[in-house]
Formats: sequence, structure tokens, C-alpha cells
Amino acid sequence: MNEEQIYKHIKDEIAKNPTNTILENLNTLLAQSVANEICNICDINPNDKFKNIDGIKREKLIKTLAWTPLTVIGHEGFKNAMITRGGVELKEIDSKTMQSKIISGLYFCGEVVNIDGPCGGYNLQWSFSSGYLAGKIASLEAI
Repeated sequence: MNEEQIYKHIKDEIAKNPTNTILENLNTLLAQSVANEICNICDINPNDKFKNIDGIKREKLIKTLAWTPLTVIGHEGFKNAMITRGGVELKEIDSKTMQSKIISGLYFCGEVVNIDGPCGGYNLQWSFSSGYLAGKIASLEAI
């Protein structure tokens, strides 16, 4: 994203959630650890609101976000991955049944769906809840 796109993204996030902190806004773009470090680099309190930082710091934040190269230099491998990204798009699934909008009788749940959250049980809860819903609906339709 370039500076203009980043600024627009943050403004859109603020419009959706005006009480969010800078860190919460940046978490829509970056992992929390990276967002915290970017705030440190820019001498910004991550718990402040975007509107409360002065123009110079705001500009530095946008420029830092746009121009700091973030290069992945390694990973622990799929075996140690906490979550995965990708999968069936949410717009292709009926959220009330977990059934495919494209193929009748096909249900999705868990990490096969393109959804993820922070570590701490959220992904497990999603997997259990969506699996329960898909299984319950599918079994009712089989009757």
C-alpha cells in the first residue's frame, strides 16, 4: 500500500470504530508486535487515538508504514503454524448454515474457511462453533 492508501485505510477504520486506538487500527494492517514496533519507531503511544497525535507524528507514521520494508526471513514451518490463512471466501458461504452458496449440500467449517483471528483460542472456538453449526444443519437437511 502507498501512503494515500494507508491513510485512507486508517480513516475508514476510524469511521467504522471511532473509539479504537492507533494500535487497534494498525492491527488491521499488521501483526500486533509489528504495529507496536512501528509506533515505537514513530514515538507514538499505541493506546492514543489517531486524531490525538500531532500532524508530524501522523505523517511519520504513514510514511513509516508505507516505506519500511518488511521482509519475512524465515518461519517455523507448517508443522508449528498456529493458524493458516486462505480458504473458501466468506461471501461464498451462507453464514446461517455454513452451506456453500455455489454447491447445494456442501458445508464448510474451521480453517477451510478464509477467516482467522489472534491466537488465544479464537480460531479453535471458530472451528468448534462453525463445525457444530454445519453438522447440525447438514444432519437436519438429511432427514
